[in-house]
Amino acid sequence: MAQYTDLPIYRTSYELLKEVNFRIKTFPRDFKFTLGTQLRNECVDMILNIYRANSSYDKVPYIDQILERVQVIKLILRLCRDMNFISTKVFSGISELIRSVSKQSTGWKKKFSTDNDR
Repeated sequence: MAQYTDLPIYRTSYELLKEVNFRIKTFPRDFKFTLGTQLRNECVDMILNIYRANSSYDKVPYIDQILERVQVIKLILRLCRDMNFISTKVFSGISELIRSVSKQSTGWKKKFSTDNDR
């Protein structure tokens, strides 16, 4: 089993967390501590579930949690974009990170769903 910090999904998720933390600083004060904190917490929860999935025999429930966190992060970021807290260019860059995490999670889930079916 690889160290979770060596996994591409972990590295991408960590980059997402760094980018989110950087962008939250520019949110209006009223939203920095509501939407910003929620967004940060969802990213951290996603990374924790990557760790849990990597260290667990039954990975699928944790991968499902990762995919759920991805959907929540997408929703919050879309709201932030619609409220002009982040630019379209920034949104596009962050969306690429989210898309990568989602794609890797889905692949991970397919691999371990198939392994469990044997």
